[in-house]
Amino acid sequence: RNPADKTGSKIIPIFLLKRLFNIEGKTGRDYELGFTFSGIDIDSHFGRSVPPEKLYEVYGDKLEDAIKKNMDPHVVDYFLCTECEGRLSEIETLCSGTLNKTSKTDYKSGISGLNGLLFWVSIFWRMSVNGKNGVKLSENQNEILRSVLNAYLDNKPNDSVSKDSEYYESLKNISYKIIRCHDRRVEDSTWLNFHPEFYDLMCFIIDEYVVVLSLDGNFDELEKVDCFGINDLLKNAPINSYKTNETIKPLNREVYQNIVGRMSSIQLNLLKSDLDILLDEIHKRCGGKGEKMPMMI
Repeated sequence: RNPADKTGSKIIPIFLLKRLFNIEGKTGRDYELGFTFSGIDIDSHFGRSVPPEKLYEVYGDKLEDAIKKNMDPHVVDYFLCTECEGRLSEIETLCSGTLNKTSKTDYKSGISGLNGLLFWVSIFWRMSVNGKNGVKLSENQNEILRSVLNAYLDNKPNDSVSKDSEYYESLKNISYKIIRCHDRRVEDSTWLNFHPEFYDLMCFIIDEYVVVLSLDGNFDELEKVDCFGINDLLKNAPINSYKTNETIKPLNREVYQNIVGRMSSIQLNLLKSDLDILLDEIHKRCGGKGEKMPMMI
């Protein structure tokens, strides 16, 4: 309805960005140091408060090039209007308080299912529409998420639902599951990964959370698609909807590290595949026999 006049909009809420990308021991703004993996292409970004010695440790003699290319992919201009930025900010402030509560057993996060649903839906929608996290939802999926946000995301979050809204049926059908590592350590690596292989479900790992969202309340796809090796855990996780209080299922650090290991292996295999293509092309251009560089070389 309004021009997208806002600059510096966060695709991922700032309280999660800081946990995802900040260098060890820093909790404030501008201390982020993150990497984006896409096969052989590895991009990075860093905040203006990261110490020079840390940057030199990472980039070495390539630091000047890194400074020229430095741009945070999770901060965009003219993506939202000022009004919607404020609406999202309110729900983010409310949900940021849930970070302080963890448990070794299933527990209530402290917010309603409605506010939790709107919060996670907002992240899925922003990541998809922004299109820089490797996965884009269908136009229909994007529109369902957008219309529900627009209909129910108030400037002051609350637990009331208008059943008279034309978007009530969409809201009523949306449900989600969430698991969280309750004992992750500060030195553990953190990831942002929008799972690329689901079709009906939406799934991402963000910091120490794994969130799965369904637009029709059906989680059967967990029977077919591997979800970081934790399908059984997710199938047994509580289902959250607008009518419940958000409930989180915990996972331990060993399981979390297995998830990280799986994602690292996926990225490594993509890198190897890209290198194979590159080396085969070099082999052909140098007059080598056949289409592929011999493995011995």
